[in-house]
Amino acid sequence: MPAGHRVRQLPQLNGEPVQVLAGFLADPAVAAAVLAETSFEHDHAAIGLGLFAESVEPLAPGAARPALRWLRAKAYERLGDLELVESYGFVPVYD
Repeated sequence: MPAGHRVRQLPQLNGEPVQVLAGFLADPAVAAAVLAETSFEHDHAAIGLGLFAESVEPLAPGAARPALRWLRAKAYERLGDLELVESYGFVPVYD
């Protein structure tokens, strides 16, 4: 290593980066964009979205949690599990 350079210690990972990023979901337009950018051609996309929302929700700021619940309900809707959609208090869209 060249003289005068120090190695910077990376911080331990905790929920803070997730909290910061999830905080953007408090804006309904951001949550809608996440949904719009998720391709639902295959079930694995809906499963991934639901898993993302479920995993991030406990670490997210309170203002972002409704959007994460909405994203999870939309994932269940795409998977055809309308009872779970309703259990989150959302009305499923019947195509």
